Amino acid sequence: MGLRLILLGLALWVVYSVVRRQLTRRSGPTPGSTSKRPPVDMVRCAHCGVHLPAPEALCRDGKHYCSRAHLEAGQRRHPDGK
Repeated sequence: MGLRLILLGLALWVVYSVVRRQLTRRSGPTPGSTSKRPPVDMVRCAHCGVHLPAPEALCRDGKHYCSRAHLEAGQRRHPDGK
């Protein structure tokens, strides 16, 4: 009877350990799933001063703008491009 209890306890402990390991492995990030994006240069809007990623900015005459409205406002403010 005593040996059966020891074996039953050992079997339950093994099952618990395997299930716990599987749940821990599943909840953590997998090596291939995390995609790190490369860093992007930030630029400042010439009209309002907000910083935004360079690929999202509108450029004209070497100046960066955050929106079409700010680009047009900047062009009205400095029509000669200076």
